[in-house]
Amino acid sequence: MHLDKIEKINGYALAIFQIALEEEKIKDYYKQTEKLKKIFTKEKELLLFLKSFEITLEEKENFIDTIFKTEIENNLLNVIKLLVKTHFIDYINEIFTKFEIKVLKYLNMKKAYVYSVYKLDKNQISKIKKFIESKINKKIILKQKIDKSLIAGLKIMVDDLVFENSIYSQLKEIKEFVLKEGSVR
Repeated sequence: MHLDKIEKINGYALAIFQIALEEEKIKDYYKQTEKLKKIFTKEKELLLFLKSFEITLEEKENFIDTIFKTEIENNLLNVIKLLVKTHFIDYINEIFTKFEIKVLKYLNMKKAYVYSVYKLDKNQISKIKKFIESKINKKIILKQKIDKSLIAGLKIMVDDLVFENSIYSQLKEIKEFVLKEGSVR
C-alpha cells in the first residue's frame, strides 16, 4: 500500500477518534465501527454498489441513509458518505481498524480472542476474561471464535501472547517430544 493511502487511512481514523472524544462517545463509536466492519466484510455486494460509477452519488447517499441512519452516529454516517464521494470506500475496514487501535490505546485496553470448539456461556467468558486481565494487567475486550480443529479445550490470544489448553496442542507437544526423542537415539 502506498504511503499516501496509509496517511489518508490514519487521517480518517484520527478524525473519527477526535470526533468520538469530543462527543464523549468513544465506546459507542467503537461498537458501531466493529459492527460496520462485519457488515462491509460480509456483504461484498454493498461495497460493489457503493463503488459503482453507474449509480449516482445521490442514490448512494440515500441508500446509506436508508440502511444506517438509525443504526450509527450521524458523524459515522457522514464518514461513509465522504468515503464514497472521494472513492476511498475500499479502505473503510482499514480505517475502522486503525480507529479501534486508537480507542484501545486510549482506554488502556487490549482485544483478546478465545477460540473453542463450541459457544461458551457468559459465565465461562467472564472467568476467561478475568483470567486474561490478571495475566496482562489490563482490561480486555474478549471476542469468541469457534475453531473445530481444537477438538476440545481452549486457545486464547492477546496480541502475540497465546494461552492454549486443547487436545490439539497436547497432541502437537507429544508429537514434538516423540520426534525429538527419536532423533536423539
